[in-house]
Amino acid sequence: MRHLAVVLTCASLVGACTFKSVGLGETGTGSGSATTGDTTGDASTSAPTTGETTVVETTGGPGTDSGSDSDTGGIPGCGDGLVEGAEECDDGLDNNGPGMACKGDCTLNVCGDGDNGPEEGCDDGNLNDGDGCSAACVEEECGNGMKDVGEGCDDGNEVDDDACTNACALPACSDGILQSGAGEECDDGANNGAGMACKGDCTLNVCGDGDLGPGEGCDDGNTQNNDGCSAECVGEECGDGKVQAGEECDDGNDVDTDACTSACKDAACGDGFKQPGEECDDGNDVDTDACTSACKNAVCGDGFKQPGEACDDGNDIDDDACSNSCVPGGLRVFVTKATFDGDLGGISGADAKCQAAAQGADLGGTWMAWISADMDSNSPSARFTGPKDKPYFRVDLVKVADDWADLTDASLDAPIDRDEFGASVGNTSKVWTNVDPDGSNNSPVDCDEWKSDASWRSGVVGTRTLTDSRWTSDGSRNCDTQRRLYCFEQ
Repeated sequence: MRHLAVVLTCASLVGACTFKSVGLGETGTGSGSATTGDTTGDASTSAPTTGETTVVETTGGPGTDSGSDSDTGGIPGCGDGLVEGAEECDDGLDNNGPGMACKGDCTLNVCGDGDNGPEEGCDDGNLNDGDGCSAACVEEECGNGMKDVGEGCDDGNEVDDDACTNACALPACSDGILQSGAGEECDDGANNGAGMACKGDCTLNVCGDGDLGPGEGCDDGNTQNNDGCSAECVGEECGDGKVQAGEECDDGNDVDTDACTSACKDAACGDGFKQPGEECDDGNDVDTDACTSACKNAVCGDGFKQPGEACDDGNDIDDDACSNSCVPGGLRVFVTKATFDGDLGGISGADAKCQAAAQGADLGGTWMAWISADMDSNSPSARFTGPKDKPYFRVDLVKVADDWADLTDASLDAPIDRDEFGASVGNTSKVWTNVDPDGSNNSPVDCDEWKSDASWRSGVVGTRTLTDSRWTSDGSRNCDTQRRLYCFEQ
């Protein structure tokens, strides 16, 4: 279709118009003039009231150009299928279709023009890389061989354990991909770490590395035995069947009555476990309880004084210091472990102190003090009720005298220097007595009959370390000083 442009020039005062026509297309150009009201060809006009120029488009006849330059970017003939003039292309009716090679303005569809054309994976209107669409109009994505935004690398392959992973990331420990070429022994990704099969540095968790891994009972950082954790990372402990440092034995069980106890000690008397050949085992070395340190049941004659026994000399001689019934073959004597001033509470008070000391040592029997006051009726020779024909023994079974006559002859077989427990006493060798060697009253020097601790009073004393007459009469001491007492069984 062609168009005819008619240009009219009108004079406002004369009411007349002239118009020229310019033909576009194949017919070339032409000109003419007319008065008001005339027409040329198919064009018609009416006269304006003022002078103006008007362009009138009419439909021309054959041979005219009907294309609109405004739709083609001002390129005449764009869209007619012929590449003319400034046109880069002209595909006719295929111009300007979605993704077509030739756009509506008869320019080629190229990468970077914003129009996603043929062979283009994308077109964002620029030739920049790293913005999702590359300068080659290829979608930027992992595996395309081009390092895009957010990618550490892109080697364009699907090999995961090379220099660039399939996630387009540089290989690193804990990414879950074993890079053996990079020295990794393992890689469990998020499961790497302390106590895991694969440690945080991508090395295998092995016995002796100091990290307690799966299946390990211990890991002390070495592969030595006998240090609490074996070379196989198994805890070394009593009962594991291996003799470790500090163990005497280890038979791998918790039986206490065999050769190796559950404490990994060699079975022995006193370990608290009754072994074959032992009558008892109370786990201690006390000889005065029901089970002796030899793991024998306590009996009279074993040499250990047990509760209920007055003595035990460990032999079967019946007429010595201790009979075969573990009762004394005579009478016992000791010097008190405790010391007292001259106020003993009288004669009866002194006897009470001897009785208390004997009971404290579990000696049993009746006991009196070797002491006298004021007159012979208060002396041992008058007060003592024990048999006169019995020998006298210290509680450690050492004989002091054969009988009463031997006791009172001013000479002892052994000094009375052992206390109620049979122990030797030190210091304070003087003993309150006021008794002559024959057992009678010595003098009125008796701390006011043993009822005063006044410093200006005194009492007769003996010396416990002596065996002559001085054992009972060896001067006097002030009543405010501390002395011991001789105690005799009755």
